[in-house]
Amino acid sequence: MTDLYDEWWTQRRGIEEALKRGGEILVTGLGLGLVAESILRTPESNVTRVTIVEQSADVIQLVGPFLKNHYGAKIEIVEDNAFSWQNPTGRNFTVGWHDIWPDPYTAANAAEMEALEQHHRPWCDWQGFWPKEYIRALEPQTVPTERAEAPSRFATSQTTTRAAKSGGNFFPLV
Repeated sequence: MTDLYDEWWTQRRGIEEALKRGGEILVTGLGLGLVAESILRTPESNVTRVTIVEQSADVIQLVGPFLKNHYGAKIEIVEDNAFSWQNPTGRNFTVGWHDIWPDPYTAANAAEMEALEQHHRPWCDWQGFWPKEYIRALEPQTVPTERAEAPSRFATSQTTTRAAKSGGNFFPLV
């Protein structure tokens, strides 16, 4: 869980899909709230609600009040396991973004991503996974020749902004 530039960079696919598709968005894994905040703080966003499924009560207690205070009814945080959570209202989500893994290289990730995709398929039009995007972002053939700067609407902290302006360095300036 960070809010550094590389975190935004590897989450951007889910953020971009949410902003493109709008409507109701499902996010599994709350973290520091970077994904939800990046989606909702964008003025032109047509996202109506972000539902977040997070299993850690401690993480919810730490981050939830900030998000609820800033985004009110546009944020729903559910304490549950992403693999077993059932969509109680039958709502359709235009995007399902899954970010529950601390390590993108763990051998079990592929099976877990497949299980999550199968589980959430009935109510998600499109699904994406942080480990896939993280690894894709680090592949040499996909690294852009010019450093892409995070749009200001995605910057969630002074650290993120400084890291984005540090010449492509993924570590913040000290």
